[in-house]
Amino acid sequence: VASGKVNFLDITIGVTTPRRLDWELYIKPTHSGVHLDYLSALPMAVKVAVARNQFKRARENSTTEEGARRGMDKIEHLLKANHYPADVIQRARDTTNHGKRTKTKSSLAPPVSTLRLPFITDQLAADVSRLVCRYCSGIRVVFVGGKSLKDMLVRSSFSHAVCPREEKNRKQRGRGRPVECRACDAEMRDGHCLWKGVVYSMFCTQCGAEYVGETERPVRERFREHYRDARLRTARSAWGGHYRECHQDRDPSATFHPFARASILGRQPSLPSRRLLEATEIRKRAPGVNNDTGWRLLD
Repeated sequence: VASGKVNFLDITIGVTTPRRLDWELYIKPTHSGVHLDYLSALPMAVKVAVARNQFKRARENSTTEEGARRGMDKIEHLLKANHYPADVIQRARDTTNHGKRTKTKSSLAPPVSTLRLPFITDQLAADVSRLVCRYCSGIRVVFVGGKSLKDMLVRSSFSHAVCPREEKNRKQRGRGRPVECRACDAEMRDGHCLWKGVVYSMFCTQCGAEYVGETERPVRERFREHYRDARLRTARSAWGGHYRECHQDRDPSATFHPFARASILGRQPSLPSRRLLEATEIRKRAPGVNNDTGWRLLD
C-alpha cells in the first residue's frame, strides 16, 4: 500500500495520477504455475484455446499497454513452463494483440444435425471436419474422447458393491427404519441393484406379464420410478397403464410389490447399444407390459 499499489485477486491496482486507478494482471508468488500441459493427449484446438484465453485474460485485466505487455510476459513464461512451443505462444499472443476474431456462432447457420465421432488424432479430426464441411452442409461434427481414468478407476475396493439396504441393516442390526430398494424387493441379488447401463427384465406379481427396459442410472433408481408409477397408476407409463387396466382392484398399500423375478439381460455402456439390445429383447420376448417396441429394427 505504501508504494501506491495493492494486490487483489488476480490484479494489481495502483494509483498513477490523482483520481486515476490503473490495474494489470497479478499472479501470486505461491501460484503452482500448472496449466494444461502441451504434451497432454487432448485436441490441438483445446491447447491453442488455452494459450489464447490466457493472453486475453492478461490484456483484459490491464488498463494500460505497458501493463498488458507485462501481463502477457508473465503468461508467456507460464506457457513455456508447461511445454508450449514458441510458435504456438507467438501466434496466440499476436491474435490477442491484433484482435483477430473468428466467426461468431450467431453469424453461422444453425446445424441441422450433429455427428458424434470418436477422437483419434488431431490430423484425422481436421480432415474429417473439412470433408463434412465441404460435402455435408448443416452437419456439426463433435469428437468425443474415450474412457478417462476416472471412468476406469471409479472404485478402489476389492469387495463387490453391496446394496445400501443390506449395508444399513448389517450395521444397525434391524434397528431403525430400513432403506427401501425396490430392485431387491423384485428378487435382484448380488448387488446388481447398483449396476448402471443395463437392459433388464421384470415380471408382474399379479399376472406374470413381462417388462423389458433399459437405464443408464443405477437399477435401483429406475425400479423406484417403476414402483411409483404402478402404485399411483401413472398415465402414459408402462407399469402405471398396466395396473390401471389389468389390476384396478389391487390395493396400492405401502407393502405393495408390483413386480418380481427381476434380472439383468445385458450391460452396455452406450445408449445406442442399450437401445438396440432392448429392442432385440422386446422382439424376442414379446413382453406384455411394454407400451412400445423400442427402436425399430430392420427385418
